[in-house]
Amino acid sequence: MTAITRVAFAIFVFTSAGGVQAAEYFVSPSGDDANPGTAAKPWRTVDKANRVLQAGDTVFLRQGSYRDPIAPARSGSGENARITYAAYPGEHPEINRGDVLRGWEKVSGTDGVNAIYRRRSTFHDKNQLVEDDLDKAGIYAMYWNRSYITTRIVKDLNRIDRPGDYYYSNGYWYVRTSDSRSPDTHKITEIVDDREGIYVDDHQYITINGIAIRFVGRFVDAHNAKHITLEGCTLEYARGYGGLGIVGGSKYWIVRNNKIRGVGTILGHRGDAFWIQNSDHGLYEGNDLSYYGHLGVQVRDTHDNVVRH
Repeated sequence: MTAITRVAFAIFVFTSAGGVQAAEYFVSPSGDDANPGTAAKPWRTVDKANRVLQAGDTVFLRQGSYRDPIAPARSGSGENARITYAAYPGEHPEINRGDVLRGWEKVSGTDGVNAIYRRRSTFHDKNQLVEDDLDKAGIYAMYWNRSYITTRIVKDLNRIDRPGDYYYSNGYWYVRTSDSRSPDTHKITEIVDDREGIYVDDHQYITINGIAIRFVGRFVDAHNAKHITLEGCTLEYARGYGGLGIVGGSKYWIVRNNKIRGVGTILGHRGDAFWIQNSDHGLYEGNDLSYYGHLGVQVRDTHDNVVRH
């Protein structure tokens, strides 16, 4: 019986065949990191779980949104002593690193026709904006800057001439939404961090099951990571060129039955859903890929990988 199908209501300890003591912990938005991490007294942050989990341990994330990436301090020690991050049965937690932007002011144009709005940003021009979600806005959900392809930031409002265009100039975002109306009538989320939602460089025997990762630089950018399983997750809105990068000597990955979409600049033709390079003996199957800027799966300099629907 796997961790994700086991409904547990208290922390318990057992000894596996390899002699590893394993525990179950819980994280909830209503918890406290000073708690023991039990079902009745859960932790508050994923970071707490990252620091505590040891080989064989499982942490269940309760329904809600969390800011910290999944970044275990330790590795598992074998197939029977993995470190597992799992959604609590029947719930849909997420790692969400985006910031919702409110308080836009009109610069020019007519609402519903060609209106352009602006808002101050404390970050920088390589951030990305997402309007509402892909289900509602389609290809216009992930704003793009045509000048970004040549790494130039154009400071000319006259070049914002179609829905989904945006530019950054002197600390301000200038945008034209999908319906040319105020961004405050939408939910505009800024991806402000170029870090991954899952960080497992140089780790092994880690499982992530049923957790959503949203509004990140990349979902995963793993180097020398081995025996990693990513299953049943929803991965949405990554600004990096490769949404899920498995590279640099990584081996024995299982990436199965995930929903992966919204990678890179869709209209700007930048961003692969998968980037597999110098990574061998992987199984990639049953994944639903959509809304990416370049290729669904790019494979380079690898061998003995299986990629199938």
